[in-house]
Amino acid sequence: MKELSEGIYKDLEQSDTYYLKIPGFVSWDKFEHQTIIIRNNMNHKLYDAAQAAIYDKSGLVDLVRIFDRKADVEILDQLRLKYLNEFERM
Repeated sequence: MKELSEGIYKDLEQSDTYYLKIPGFVSWDKFEHQTIIIRNNMNHKLYDAAQAAIYDKSGLVDLVRIFDRKADVEILDQLRLKYLNEFERM
């Protein structure tokens, strides 16, 4: 993975796949609910989101995996901020 911006990573092996660093893991139902809220409050709606995790030197890192053929850093940053806001609300 290559870091594009703070908390935003691009998968170097799978095109159009990105990862957004988030502060923790939630149940699938909560994640799906968060994703619906976020998608309904953005103009950009054509992406797929899933939960993901990796290990790095600090331990387990929770992520949102985004598959989006038209993503750019600005859209990804908006998505990351919206997911962070949803995590804070929960």
